[in-house]
Amino acid sequence: MPLIRWLGSLSFTVVICVLLIILLIVSTMMEAKLGTDAVQKMFYQTRWFDLLLSLFWINIFCSTALRFPFQRGHIGFIITHIGILALLMGALMSRIGSIEGRMLLFEGETSRSISTGGYHLSVKGPAGAKQTFVLSKNDQRIPADLKDVQLRIGTIIEHAAEEEAVADGGTDHPLNHAVRVNLESAAMGMRQNFRLIEHSPVNPDADAMIMGPAHFLLKPGTPPAAKVERPTLTIKEDQGREALTLAVDEPQTMPMFIGDTGLRIENLLYYPQAAVAGRELVNGPEGTPENPAVAFDIVDANGIRQHVIKFALFPDFESMHPKDGAVSFPVSAVFQSPARRASEGGMSALTFYYWPDGRWTYEATVKSGGTQSGDLKTGVKIPLDWADMTFDVSEILDHAAVTTNLVESKDSKTGPFAAELIVTDKGRDYSQWLTESQNVRFTVDGGDYRFAILPNTADVPFALTLNDFQKIDYPGTMAAASYESGVTLEDVDEDTTIKQVIRMNEPLDYKGYRIFQSSYIEDNGRGEASIFTVAKNPGIPLIYLGSCIIFIGAAYQFYGPKNGVKNKKDNDDDKMV
Repeated sequence: MPLIRWLGSLSFTVVICVLLIILLIVSTMMEAKLGTDAVQKMFYQTRWFDLLLSLFWINIFCSTALRFPFQRGHIGFIITHIGILALLMGALMSRIGSIEGRMLLFEGETSRSISTGGYHLSVKGPAGAKQTFVLSKNDQRIPADLKDVQLRIGTIIEHAAEEEAVADGGTDHPLNHAVRVNLESAAMGMRQNFRLIEHSPVNPDADAMIMGPAHFLLKPGTPPAAKVERPTLTIKEDQGREALTLAVDEPQTMPMFIGDTGLRIENLLYYPQAAVAGRELVNGPEGTPENPAVAFDIVDANGIRQHVIKFALFPDFESMHPKDGAVSFPVSAVFQSPARRASEGGMSALTFYYWPDGRWTYEATVKSGGTQSGDLKTGVKIPLDWADMTFDVSEILDHAAVTTNLVESKDSKTGPFAAELIVTDKGRDYSQWLTESQNVRFTVDGGDYRFAILPNTADVPFALTLNDFQKIDYPGTMAAASYESGVTLEDVDEDTTIKQVIRMNEPLDYKGYRIFQSSYIEDNGRGEASIFTVAKNPGIPLIYLGSCIIFIGAAYQFYGPKNGVKNKKDNDDDKMV
């Protein structure tokens, strides 16, 4: 038949082989970037790959059938092709009927199921009815039985990470200052940008950035303090009214009362060259960098004390070693000194100030120990006294609206599975990100619905218990040389109990299932755990058989009788007869 001749032709074989070669090259290159799981889903676990293997099987079968009736010279060819057919059939059986997954057990735990990879959406209705739907692609419609509500999956992310999005919220949005900074240095080959944000739901420290030896800060601007000639301590009430001002470089022997608050100051000590020795504040020896500080006690009428330490050059450092539950009186202290502030710990600092009148300014430390400052405007490049570094700001916001979104993790092997759930109710769409094992409730007229993304699992016909886990380290290290698990397998239906030690190269076989020791976990809270790979592959015997037959056929082709010569001799004998 023409169809059989075409399917069994060498031309068709070449086409199939070329397609398989291209597929293997592309998938191998992508596996290095995306990982094995991603490539399995994109190539080897698809229907079109099954179709390609099926066409290859048909091609081999037809090319063999076209040799019928078979001659003695076809023996090696036929044996080899039968082996290939058996191997391909085993591979197809493995694709259709194989089960493989992971089982995680801590010592003493028992499980009857494995995690098979992939995730599904669980939908639970008001009456408790539960539906599940496999999540397989973006923009997937979910045919859930929900009254007047439609569901679909917008975007699926295999490994999700949070990403911060900042936009101008306008005057209707609360005050939230933010600035986008661009740094450049030709000598260091650096071009970097980052944001500083007053308040961020993702990062509570978004108003500061440390980059090597440099600090970048965002702070509220305050009117410049009057220059002081002597170190001065000012105590203010909660309303900001000054209640007491005194020069601290003069000895204070008598208690000083703080206005009409009923509080007083005692034990006032001034340290022009403060240093910390152990847990005590002391005056450093000659040559110690200038670091003015003052320490005192605030005492109320009942004798209750609050110890306060203030540094003139580091006003944000409130006190040394504060204790939880310590008393705090409704007053604040401001300590000023004529000493000039040097850069902290040798670090350079660039600070951006936002002012109540809407102005923005900057201040940077310079090599001389002084400061460089000026107004801040977008798009203006400003050179810094830090090598050849320059900076500019591309965005200044007074009402920054900070939101979070889920994106694919830069490290493609970490982060939870996430999917965008879109609920359409009364013609209006509601979007909600769901991450692995997270529950979300949605209320409509018909009641409450609960949605969750859960990993796919499969039951196995036995229960496996981890009795004991042992790890043997290389001498002098924490690296595992080997590890093993003592387990008990129970099958109630078969009244079977098996106790065995599973090692890295010694799996447990039962009912076609093979249980491998694949990894382990050491958790300080829960103890030690084993990770087993549980696999059942019905096509393995046929794959092994096909491989053996291919070997026999190839050996016959090379080392069997020289069929062409033997046939010629037989023909000559027939003529003689």
